[in-house]
Amino acid sequence: MPISKFPTELIQHALGYLKDDKVSLSEASLVCTAFLGPCQKILFSTIKFAQSSYETTAKRYSPGKEFLTILQASPHLATYVRRVEISDRRSLPLKSSGWLRSDQAFPAVLNIMSANRITSLQISRVNWTSQPKDTQTAILTLLSSSFLESLAFFECNLPFEIFSHGGPSFRRLSAFSTQDTLVSCSKNAGRPKVRLESFDLTFPSSTALINFTLNSSNIIDVKGLKRLSARIIRRGAHIGDLEPLLKVCGSSLETFAWAYRYDATSHTDHGPTPLAHWFPNLSGLTSLKFMETSQLANNFDYTESCITAIALDSHA
Repeated sequence: MPISKFPTELIQHALGYLKDDKVSLSEASLVCTAFLGPCQKILFSTIKFAQSSYETTAKRYSPGKEFLTILQASPHLATYVRRVEISDRRSLPLKSSGWLRSDQAFPAVLNIMSANRITSLQISRVNWTSQPKDTQTAILTLLSSSFLESLAFFECNLPFEIFSHGGPSFRRLSAFSTQDTLVSCSKNAGRPKVRLESFDLTFPSSTALINFTLNSSNIIDVKGLKRLSARIIRRGAHIGDLEPLLKVCGSSLETFAWAYRYDATSHTDHGPTPLAHWFPNLSGLTSLKFMETSQLANNFDYTESCITAIALDSHA
């Protein structure tokens, strides 16, 4: 049977096994017309804008104009994009110059993708206050998409105000930073609450974010939270810092995971820091079904031998 008569869904499924091999997907797209569309859907499902490690200066990376030309020549490609990742620089500090603010065509790229079904947005190492107004507006427009479900930000000084732009599908938030970089802002201007179902965060840098979520006058509602993951990455941070959040979402939380950097040499005023210092009070988590704890080797990596996972029967 000619391949052109194969069901599109079957071709899409078969080519899906190549989703992690971009070179092979690109080559497969040239095999025949029947392969072109399915390959493009996979290739353009996730778009990453990040400076290559081989480029020594941010000025050499300016993807906006080239990608805008592609989208203008083939508008259908924008409809395939589901996840967008933006990384402004390879390393900190945020005050160093990145490529984003100098790419004048990039806001137009984001505006085109905002009109489509973007479900996930990741922003890394972006100095929000240094971005042109057009870039800020384009990011906020993308965030307000009715299809956006997930936002992740890493090492960003994003304003709390950004959460008030979340669309009706926004349910998952991930925040990772080794410094307290979120910027306070004006209060919610009467928009509906963003009701989170999944929350990933780090300590102690997420303390301000937690305080923001627990303020009833703000936009984020965690009362129905089902999944919580926390990383305690610095000395001085305590698992007890999570307790105010656990009290609010305890009746709905089903999955709870936390990672900590246990230092056996650390001491309190009364001697060595007890191991219990790193374990939370779970008595209020009445709906908990799965729990995982792990010890961090450093700020980013887990020590696999120290991972403990427990499946709980909530009806026991």
